[in-house]
Amino acid sequence: MRPIKRFLLCCLALACLSLGGLPARGQETAGATGEVSLPDLHRLDQEIAAARRDETSQNAARLGVPLEDLREYSDNLAVLRNLVLRIQAERRWLGELETRRKVLSADQGPAFPEGAPPYPLSLLDGIRDRMENAQRRLDKDRFLKRSYAADREADLDELKNAQAEQRVLRERLDQAGLSRRERLRVAWKLEAALLDERLCRAALASLELRMKGIEAEQLLLTAGRDRDAQLLSALLPKVGYSAQDLEAQRHLVEEKLNLFARWARQNEEHQADLTGLLARRGGARGEKEDPEREALDLLLSLYQRLEDQARQAEQVLLQTRQVWERRYSLLKGGDEAPEVSMLHRWKEENDLWIAFLRETVTERQQVLASFQTQVESLVRSLPAEKGEGEGGVRSELLRGIAETREQTLETIARFLALQALSGRFSDEIASRETKVGWWRNAQAAVSLAAGVAWERELWVVEGRSVTLGKVVQALGILLAGVFLANLLSRIVRARIHANEKRDIHLALLLQRLVYYLFVAGLVLFALHVVHIPLTAFAFLGGAVAIGIGVGAQDFFRNLISGLILMVEKPVRIRDIIEIDGEYAVVKEIDSRTAHVRTFDGVDLFLPNSAFLGDKIRNRTYAHRTVKVKVDVTVAYGSDPGTVRRLMLEAAEAHPRVLADPEPYVRFAEFQNSALLFRLTVFLSQEELVRSGRILEDARSDLRFALAESLPAAGIDIVPGGLMDVRFPEGDPFSKGKDGASR
Repeated sequence: MRPIKRFLLCCLALACLSLGGLPARGQETAGATGEVSLPDLHRLDQEIAAARRDETSQNAARLGVPLEDLREYSDNLAVLRNLVLRIQAERRWLGELETRRKVLSADQGPAFPEGAPPYPLSLLDGIRDRMENAQRRLDKDRFLKRSYAADREADLDELKNAQAEQRVLRERLDQAGLSRRERLRVAWKLEAALLDERLCRAALASLELRMKGIEAEQLLLTAGRDRDAQLLSALLPKVGYSAQDLEAQRHLVEEKLNLFARWARQNEEHQADLTGLLARRGGARGEKEDPEREALDLLLSLYQRLEDQARQAEQVLLQTRQVWERRYSLLKGGDEAPEVSMLHRWKEENDLWIAFLRETVTERQQVLASFQTQVESLVRSLPAEKGEGEGGVRSELLRGIAETREQTLETIARFLALQALSGRFSDEIASRETKVGWWRNAQAAVSLAAGVAWERELWVVEGRSVTLGKVVQALGILLAGVFLANLLSRIVRARIHANEKRDIHLALLLQRLVYYLFVAGLVLFALHVVHIPLTAFAFLGGAVAIGIGVGAQDFFRNLISGLILMVEKPVRIRDIIEIDGEYAVVKEIDSRTAHVRTFDGVDLFLPNSAFLGDKIRNRTYAHRTVKVKVDVTVAYGSDPGTVRRLMLEAAEAHPRVLADPEPYVRFAEFQNSALLFRLTVFLSQEELVRSGRILEDARSDLRFALAESLPAAGIDIVPGGLMDVRFPEGDPFSKGKDGASR
């Protein structure tokens, strides 16, 4: 009867737990959850011990349940014990928060620092740090609260399921006629369902306590943040120049610089040792067959990366010291105060540093994670060290990644500190600009843009400075001249196209040559007007060559191809060409592209180089006609002469088919089931240029005519792909002498 006794004990423990009624969704749990009476831990330990003893195959067979269910029952009891301990800890945490809230509410206001003003900037930074930390905690608490609310809904569903299962099992126990074995099994399942309910109620109680604790912590954080905001507002007018604080910040920077300098020396020593070791080991660097060699190569790259990182951190620290000096220079008055233009320049530099730091922090984290992964992979592939102690490759690799992690994390901390410091410096600059006034800020911005940018010296050639203003003037003259050149070229082109008797291709060639010469002369004129010698661009020769070879390669190739088309004339305007089996008319040949229009009315713009390199067929290069072919397949037994005569009659009757050259018919081939005849006719280029539909219309008309004339003459047209199967004379399915089918 041990299961029945355990069932009664569970009911008694459930009554002792008494976590209140089932709350409705979206409402708080009924009762004061923080004051819920918990089951005795000693009794829970006894239940766990008894359940562990019952985890036997014999007991599982007697109860009629799997052994895994008995083990799960014991594990659930242990989980319940842990929940009880957590609830006790959460009660203590909630009590501590309540005590802190009472202490905070008893204060009379923000406590001012000791000493008389002016107060240093580091004091304000400390208050801002507390406010930012409080805001991060508040954001985290809001996220946790939403997560706990979702967990609460899930626990409520599990509690309802456990209670529903209990009702089913109780009804099952009340049924008459159950065997003793079945009753024991149902009673044990009811006991497990009761334990599930206890777990759900304990989990709900823990969630309620955590949510109450989060709410209390949010109140504390909000109150502390508000007090710090009041203190910050009160201290801001009383902040002034402090040579002692500035010197202290410089001293902190010097300490960090010394730290990174020491790390840099250590990294150089490690690199020298590894380089010598690799030289003594011999072999090619990075051999995959030697894990130790690969590990040493990775160590060398680690220390090289750390050396570059140390230099970067040194620049960041120097910038940190400069930001502190500039921040305190803002507090100086009189003649020592920075000008508005200086503030603008500081803000631009500060914004660049903020953007750089934001990207670099992410890069440092990715590099650290990458090296960590490589080191873990190599450590697993390295053989175990025997007698090497700390001098083995494995230990050196682990030490290298430990130093990398330490130095990288410290570097990231310096980056983040400068990022926060730069953000505050930008706010202080903005506040100072507001006090100066918008009119002076606008004047400073205009003078800075006009004076610095316009007179900015780009380079010096033959004692003459090439400034941005001169370059802009030269570009203005060049653009105006190019506009006029395009206008004149369009007028000339219109006149040339109006007169169809002239050679269009020669006229276009001359027009483009004149245009290019005009632009070249315009460039020289613009440089002469602004007093920029042509040798000023001599140093750009390598860059221009690379640009032409890489970026402008296609441009110049198509430009030269256009000139070749104008001179050699392999393709002319109004020629009919074939592109991928489709006919098109050449409408215009420009400097870099050719405008063609397919017979379907689609406009294409092909690069000029395509006409010289690709397989494009010119159907009207040697004559002014276009050859059109129409194929017809007729049945075997048809008279070839009759077919030829009918096809020629159809061609001669068509009004658009030319008589010169005259059409002709070819017996193309003997196919498997038909005879192939090909009718070839010629159409006028001029008509096809005016309308591309004429080609397909002519083919269609010829097919219509042949479809009428051939059947009328007793000639069968065989569709393509049709198989004609014929048998020899006689019955192919006749029977043999023995009467069986063959």
